[in-house]
Amino acid sequence: MHYFIFPSQDTWISSGSDPITGESFRDQNFGQDQILEVKKNFFNDSFDHQTRALINFAGTNFNTISQSIVDGDIPSDAKFYLKVFEAQGNSDLSSEYDLHVQPISQSWIEGTGKLEDNPKTTNGCSWKNSSFPAGGAEVAW
Repeated sequence: MHYFIFPSQDTWISSGSDPITGESFRDQNFGQDQILEVKKNFFNDSFDHQTRALINFAGTNFNTISQSIVDGDIPSDAKFYLKVFEAQGNSDLSSEYDLHVQPISQSWIEGTGKLEDNPKTTNGCSWKNSSFPAGGAEVAW
């Protein structure tokens, strides 16, 4: 049997800055980008910065499946898969990847930003903040 759970929120965050302008990505929100960019950026042949994807599987579908595991309706040895795809044009970069999945112990807000926003969007979560409501105060991680 196959059962699909879709995220209620997703975004990616960046620890770096623009190599040309020097503008920091650390406070920028990418919540509405179509692609979650998980990568290590290199500049002048050395490691520059990394990005991370945040995916929230909260909601009724997730709660139902969690309770079904607790109740024994779903076997404890059930397998769960996260489908990951390379964006077009990147398939020649590497044939193997290590992806580490970690839980986040604090809530965050997806936000409405995109990479190409000018000026950059800072509402929602970023590398620096778990949320930054429009007209409100930023909430650091």
